[in-house]
Amino acid sequence: MPDQISHAPRFYRFVRVFFLFCTLILCASLALCSLVVTTYFPESYDEIPQYSCSSLLPVLICCGIFFALSAWVLPHCKKISRCGIILFACLFVFVFGGLWAFFNNTMPTADRIFIYQNAQNLLVGDYSLLRPGAYFSQFPYQLATSLWAALVMKLFGAGHCFFAFQLFNAFFAALLVYFLLRLTELFNPDKKALCLAAFLCIAFYPIALLSTFIYGTLASAAFSVGALFFALRATDSGKIRFYTGSALCIMLAMLAKPNSAVFLVGLALLFLTAALHRKSVRPVLGLAACVILALGAGELLLFVMEQRSGYDLHNGETFWAWIAMGLQTGPLAPGWYNEYNDMLYVLHQFDNDAIAQQAIASIGTSFAEFCSHPSYALHFFGLKTISQWCEPTYATFWISKNALTDQLAPNWIQACYAGPVHDGLVLWADALQTLLYTGAAAALWNRRKNWRAEYLIPVLVVFGGFVFHTFWEAKSLYIINYSVLLVPYAALGLCDISCFISRYLCKKCKSKVNP
Repeated sequence: MPDQISHAPRFYRFVRVFFLFCTLILCASLALCSLVVTTYFPESYDEIPQYSCSSLLPVLICCGIFFALSAWVLPHCKKISRCGIILFACLFVFVFGGLWAFFNNTMPTADRIFIYQNAQNLLVGDYSLLRPGAYFSQFPYQLATSLWAALVMKLFGAGHCFFAFQLFNAFFAALLVYFLLRLTELFNPDKKALCLAAFLCIAFYPIALLSTFIYGTLASAAFSVGALFFALRATDSGKIRFYTGSALCIMLAMLAKPNSAVFLVGLALLFLTAALHRKSVRPVLGLAACVILALGAGELLLFVMEQRSGYDLHNGETFWAWIAMGLQTGPLAPGWYNEYNDMLYVLHQFDNDAIAQQAIASIGTSFAEFCSHPSYALHFFGLKTISQWCEPTYATFWISKNALTDQLAPNWIQACYAGPVHDGLVLWADALQTLLYTGAAAALWNRRKNWRAEYLIPVLVVFGGFVFHTFWEAKSLYIINYSVLLVPYAALGLCDISCFISRYLCKKCKSKVNP
């Protein structure tokens, strides 16, 4: 591997070092922040992030227990087949997600109400929620999720569609775990790393808790990671079926959630660096297929719905308004949702040009203030970053809880939302988040001389997500799609640390036996 890199074009080697520098600095910085600071939501479940110093000693104890157990368990992993490890992790996450949704009794709220209502309307030919000024005229990117909800409703009936949708979410969670474990195998065939990755996926309970979310988040995450996996397989083998799989996955991911465009940019970098490294045109053709399918499918969906409804769906909320909101203080946290884009949409009567003009002016005002008051800029972006990247539950408890949960959920479910059990779960998630960031940083450092640039692309997508949400509207929920990409890297890094600890302890024992 080092020889392959040393003989690669000079520009490719520069790109590899640049990717490594960006991602290593990011992971190390996030590890330090996560160790020191924790963001949490109050038990009143107002969406107002709170900040505290991490429970440093408990977190370190949890990490110590993890390394002690891994040093003891990893040597026995050889007895378990790879398929068995992957199957167990996927089944566990699917069953856990399904049971959580079944007992939680969550009903759609906020945006999810419109998704459900429009699904009902579409089944009877009612397109009223697509008219100018209605929800899907402002947010047309939600149409794919609403169509999916309509299909689920058609198949399972209106009375069972919530749970059916959530069960599909549990399936997407399992699919996400499958792709994460296959990525781990691709990075390193060592079965110990695969076992650690499986453990991290099981322990990363927010993945399963998202099953209650009537949204495209889990589907988007699963297909985005799948697109990266197939792309890496394609550039390694050159086989058409992997290029096809990557293109189809990124298309589905973009339909489920347009923020998957960050992953599309990652795919572009992956295919272009592979083309440069291998001096082949095939990765460029693969990139073209990904872009055409990802962007074309969304346009085709809007075209079809425009023809069916008779309404213009290309006048949705401009992205400038989301950036403007992401640079404003608000009632929740710096850069979090504050209804700015909704107010502009109503104020300018759906005129995108006028909305964009005022939003751009607001962006200019925000940057002028940041430049004039550097301490304010540091405080703003510091809190915005911490509120997103150091919130270890990724708002999954906040998403799942509603009035029906309080009334109908069994005691063991309600205990997860408040009191000692909830505190323990948050502490566990905090420790796991620290392990993810630390393990990823360790893996990047230990493989800094021999990993190809293509293997750095998934973690570079995390870097891209970091930059994107530094300026875009913020929410800790949005970060989970990026954090899961650290699992394969963290598994390798934690495996390195565990092996180092084992060797150190063995030397100590030998020195005591043979002084």
